[in-house]
Amino acid sequence: MKINISVKKNSYKPYEKIRIEVLVENNSHENIQIPKYLKYYPFFNGESKEGTNGKESLENYKSENILLPQETICYNFEQAIELGFITEKSEIKLFEFKLTIGIFEISETFCEKFEIDFNEYHRLIAINDEPSNYYKSDDVIFYYSPYSRAFEEATAILKGKQSDYKILNEYYAINDQKVYYNGRLVRGFSSKGFKIFNRLFAGNNNKILTRYGNAKIENPKAFKVIDNGLMPSLFTYELGGYRCGYAVDNQFAYYFDESNSTQHAIKVKACKNPKSLKSLNFGYAKDDINVYLEGKKITKAKPETFEIINRNYSTDGKKIFFHRDAIESIDLKSFEILPTISHQNSPDKILNSLWAKDKNNYFKYGYLNTKEKYEKHLKSYKTE
Repeated sequence: MKINISVKKNSYKPYEKIRIEVLVENNSHENIQIPKYLKYYPFFNGESKEGTNGKESLENYKSENILLPQETICYNFEQAIELGFITEKSEIKLFEFKLTIGIFEISETFCEKFEIDFNEYHRLIAINDEPSNYYKSDDVIFYYSPYSRAFEEATAILKGKQSDYKILNEYYAINDQKVYYNGRLVRGFSSKGFKIFNRLFAGNNNKILTRYGNAKIENPKAFKVIDNGLMPSLFTYELGGYRCGYAVDNQFAYYFDESNSTQHAIKVKACKNPKSLKSLNFGYAKDDINVYLEGKKITKAKPETFEIINRNYSTDGKKIFFHRDAIESIDLKSFEILPTISHQNSPDKILNSLWAKDKNNYFKYGYLNTKEKYEKHLKSYKTE
């Protein structure tokens, strides 16, 4: 089997895609079974963009998947330019594009230097004065995602001129009729009255959205958020590494966590008085009757005295809880969080710790443990 890789041109604008043609020739004397889709691995200036795929199309694809002797078949697909791996300059710049194509046990590598024209190219600033993921090159406005995945290409071009659009934040853009998220049209949704509520929710009086689509809010007209939708990650003090939060309408309270598989906001069913709900950080909230973690009730926790100790432990003054579970047989007065280094990049060893103790016992994940295991834990990581 012989593989030949070629491209249509060697000069590009930042929003353009590299059009790639792969000719596969059966240079043997036997029939060869071929795949419908290619395995391929793109590199930009030596950096691999894992999980990024172009749109493959196999011309004259045969349902029996057989390539006859001396027969040639052509694969065509496009690869978005990965701007994250290319230094941005206001000039024409050379970048190296490397592509490895694999068919079963056979592979072929293509490597070429291309020109990319950064003239009249700049990043657009959103109305909140923060940099967005929308860019302008010449008269073209496009979205570039540094987090593109196989099912979502890195670059999406918007129709029309820059003046047609209002950039709301790093993800959302609107024109006089439509809403775009990550540069892609949100179907069946009008931009009339559209606004950003926080890092989790956006919408209008007819529908509220999450990044995945319909948030399924019962009364969008009465919808409001009660936090900014952010919490500190394990590795920083900054609010931004992890997105979760609470919201309410006139009937229900809602919780949404972007890391969950649930694409819509979940109803906090135990909350009967949404007006009294207060968000506490780290996925915790309380109303006039209950305390919640990630939208679920913490049984026996008293809201009037409830406090967060760190990311994992909390108290209502009578009980200590690890997440939603009360820890049995614990001395409240001598209870303390122990420093941990399990997350070596974490700037706060107490805030993120899973370890604790009282005058009698050591605990990890809220379960009984030993001093020896805690000390072993400390020794198992290199300290500064």
